[in-house]
Amino acid sequence: MDDNTVATLAYVILFAPVVAAILITLFTRKSKGISAFLSVGSVVTGGILSVILLFDQLAKGPGTPPVISQFEWAAARDSAIGDIVLNIGVQVDFISILMSTIVGVVGSCIFVYALGYMKGDEGWSRFFAKFAFFAFSMLGITYATNFVQIFIFWELVGVSSYLLIGYFYQKPSATDAGKKAFMTNRIGDFGMTLGILLLFFAVRDVFGAVDGFSFVELQRIFTDEASRTLLFDAMGWKAGLGAFLIFVGAMGKSAQFPLHVWLPDAMEGPTPVSALMHAATMVAAGVYMIVRCYWLFAWAESAMIAIAWIGGITALMAATIAVVQNDIKKILAYSTLSQLGYMVMACGMWGAGAGMFHLATHAFFKALLFMGAGSVIHACHTNDIWEMGGLAKKMKHTTWTFIAGTLALAGIFPLAGFWSKDEILSASHHIAPLYWIGVGVAFLTAFYMGRCVFTAFFGKYRGDGHPHESPAVMWVPLAILAIFAIFGGWVGAPADLNPFGEHGLQSYLLVAYTTVAEGAHQQVINWPTGQGHMAKSLHMNVAVIGTLVAVAGLFVSYLFYGSRKFSAEKAKKMFGPIYTLVSNKYYIDEFYLFLVKKVQQGFANLCSIVEQHIIIGIFVNGLAGGAREAGDKFRKMQTGRVNTYVTMILGGLTLLVFLFVVGKEFWG
Repeated sequence: MDDNTVATLAYVILFAPVVAAILITLFTRKSKGISAFLSVGSVVTGGILSVILLFDQLAKGPGTPPVISQFEWAAARDSAIGDIVLNIGVQVDFISILMSTIVGVVGSCIFVYALGYMKGDEGWSRFFAKFAFFAFSMLGITYATNFVQIFIFWELVGVSSYLLIGYFYQKPSATDAGKKAFMTNRIGDFGMTLGILLLFFAVRDVFGAVDGFSFVELQRIFTDEASRTLLFDAMGWKAGLGAFLIFVGAMGKSAQFPLHVWLPDAMEGPTPVSALMHAATMVAAGVYMIVRCYWLFAWAESAMIAIAWIGGITALMAATIAVVQNDIKKILAYSTLSQLGYMVMACGMWGAGAGMFHLATHAFFKALLFMGAGSVIHACHTNDIWEMGGLAKKMKHTTWTFIAGTLALAGIFPLAGFWSKDEILSASHHIAPLYWIGVGVAFLTAFYMGRCVFTAFFGKYRGDGHPHESPAVMWVPLAILAIFAIFGGWVGAPADLNPFGEHGLQSYLLVAYTTVAEGAHQQVINWPTGQGHMAKSLHMNVAVIGTLVAVAGLFVSYLFYGSRKFSAEKAKKMFGPIYTLVSNKYYIDEFYLFLVKKVQQGFANLCSIVEQHIIIGIFVNGLAGGAREAGDKFRKMQTGRVNTYVTMILGGLTLLVFLFVVGKEFWG
């Protein structure tokens, strides 16, 4: 396939959803069928074209130079800092095609699923218009050619999430959750803005007329040792700061500690929104941006260490919170937080390939789990797992697909999660504390998912009503995703076990992060650790330990919630203070509320007092009042009577004469 065809297909994939959103908003809002057809059709079309591009990329082999098509969008000529040209277009390479395929394929299943889940909703057309716009925003990030373009779509993803999280705007909790997500992400986006500007001006100062926003130009600078040394010598400590500030944007979107607080509340949106957000769009944006700009982060060792530890802390913290959640969607929400921490931790240890691989597998089984949870909620009319039970007999399709997703998430061999989790643990093996955090998270993941399955799907039904299997339009997408969750990981297995041999996903990912295209040639990048952490053979010790830990987590959950040989209530009492701490999510929300209500509002009240009583009361009103009083006194001197003026003149003359006489006598 020639470059023009590749670029054309990429443009179609990118703009099809936004065209659908516009048509629905302007013309088809009253026609539910047409609105759904436009929205679902645009994403399915994008998914099909993405798969075509993926097979074309695979046929061309690893290291194929990117196809870049862009046009001038805005420009400032002869400005104070020189010419600035902003381009917009598409950069089509293996990384963007893989992400586009994830968005398209997973998104197609979720969009079809939404046809059943949202049936009867009054805002049907409004929902599908926003849903399509959400997909467009993520695809804009996927195919961006420069930092300005990625930031524009970065903000559009934020707007889309705000609209969809608060979709049920009649509920105060939904609108509050939307505002919380929007405001929390503003913090991350502000840091990202500062990082982009710092990088741009540093490149402009050192290299002159170079497009300091372009990914290709920046990659060439950062991957050339002489240019990189020159830039780092000029930037000094600002190099690590700039990289970390850009990462702060990823912290917001991918909900990394301490900017993670918005994601669990985002469950207020419809379940299809949760599935799309947690699998293929918003939270994936941060990890994808790290991977896309890996040439920037990999050379800033201090930033990489910070990234790795933030990811590890997020993974462990979220996993412990998931253990005590009772809302089935919030269990999965904290699970997503934990898995995102896994991905970020891998990227911070020079394992971007492992992080991207886990992003791909996670998209399939996490979408499956959220859609399965939605199917359960649709049948039971509750989110509480303690009001469920015995669903395996009544909802067989949902049950077995949910179990497949659970085993994949737990990392049980040979499901998809096993292969990508093994890569992450292998990448962290050289840093013992982070490796054991990863192992601990693997145990907790299996435990809380086992708790969810045994409580919701087995035992006796504890709720009201008569749950039943969801319609085919909902469970068929579950079955499709279950196939990917079971078999999808094999494409990224190590070469000695991969059915495609050395031509599996690993070779493409490794080349994507360890080379930079120079025309028809490839320049090898030697990361500080020497490799991209994509193992050519299975790391047996890591695989065995990871599998045993996952099996142990499932077995312990069975003892507590399946066979009930151990009492969960007694365990709560035994770990009372710890349970209280974890169930209150480490009081981080309360701490932020304290900062807002006490610290920020206290400072605001102090500023108000200073403004009202000192600035306005003394300096503004005081001076004005003094002038007014003086004017009032002097005004009374103007009476309009001649005798008053004669008296004042005579009094003044008398005073002058007295002063003259006294002064002469005093000074001689």
